[in-house]
Order: sequence, then C-alpha cells, then structure tokens
Amino acid sequence: MSFIVGAAAGVAAGMLLAPYSGKESRKKIVDSAGSLGNDLSGQFNSSLDKLNELKNSVISSINDLTSKVTDKANKATDYGASKAKEAADRAADFGNQAKV
Repeated sequence: MSFIVGAAAGVAAGMLLAPYSGKESRKKIVDSAGSLGNDLSGQFNSSLDKLNELKNSVISSINDLTSKVTDKANKATDYGASKAKEAADRAADFGNQAKV
C-alpha cells in the first residue's frame, strides 16, 4: 500500500514538473488518480474475495474438528458406560457369590 501511495505521489510530482500547460497537467493528474483508484478498488475486491475464502475455509475446518471431537466424545462415553456396566455386573456377581 505504501508503494502505491509513493508511486502516485511520484507520478503527481512528475506531472507537475512536466512541460505541459496547467490544464493538461491537471487533466493528467485526474486521469492518473482515477486509474489509481480503479487499481486500488480491484486490489481491495481481490483481497476481500481471498479473505472470504479464508473465512469459509476456517469455518469448514472448525465444523470438521467439532464433528470429530463430538464423535470421539460419544465413543468415550459409550466405552465408559460399557466398562461401568461390566464393573457393576462383576460387583453383582461378587455379591451373589459372597452370599453363598
């Protein structure tokens, strides 16, 4: 961005020092400023498009990660529940054997 501003200032200074009449110099400056504005607008829009693509990529990655974490949490819960049931069954068996 600094480069573009510096280039624009250099172009403006060059035109002011050029051997054109004031009217011609002002027209050239206006034309150059319009061209520079169009270039900056194009670069801004391009950057905005890239930023939106990055945002969508990050959202997609977060959604994928959330899904994976949820799956792992569900598996861990199921595993823990099955182990708790096994322990309860063993305790019940032990209790039944102790009564005998």
